[in-house]
Amino acid sequence: MYQAVTTATRRRGIVWVSKVVVGITSLWPIGAQFLALATPTHRPMEEMHGGCASYQMNLEPEFRAMSGFAQPVMTWPAQGEPRALLSLLKPIAATLLPLDHVSLTIEPKRPGAYAGIVGLRIPTTGHYRVSLSASAWIEIVTETGRIEPIAFEMQSHCPTLFKTILYSLEAGTFYWLETSASVDELTILLTPDLPADHK
Repeated sequence: MYQAVTTATRRRGIVWVSKVVVGITSLWPIGAQFLALATPTHRPMEEMHGGCASYQMNLEPEFRAMSGFAQPVMTWPAQGEPRALLSLLKPIAATLLPLDHVSLTIEPKRPGAYAGIVGLRIPTTGHYRVSLSASAWIEIVTETGRIEPIAFEMQSHCPTLFKTILYSLEAGTFYWLETSASVDELTILLTPDLPADHK
């Protein structure tokens, strides 16, 4: 009988799973395509209540962008022709609507009093981060369902960037970002994932 040994290592904030079967090694990242391993990776929750300097991910581009001007936009109450589109490295100050006025396709696990929907496309297939200025629940969805996040990090006492979430997204696909929060305005930023040593 063959025996498989599975190990996990962390690289750039992502857990990579290595499986060895009779001397053959395969390596893959935890991502949307492996639904059995769909839980996003993250630091222990007790390490995610610090300030902005406590982030382990390289978030210099996000801090620069979110410290500048954010384009005010009104979110959409349902999927359709979007009022707002997220663009790379261009934060938006999204005004949310009362939750009962918004038709979310994915029920939030932690619904707030407000919600909204914005659209996004990405230029090339790869890993991208969605960062938020305040506590909020978000989902990225397509016509066929939700996109599983790969990883996330949060620092609840950082006034500029509350949380960032990593996704694997494909060029040519239109995505909807659905959010629900206890506040009616939320800064949202879309950025490409960068190597840990990139400045």
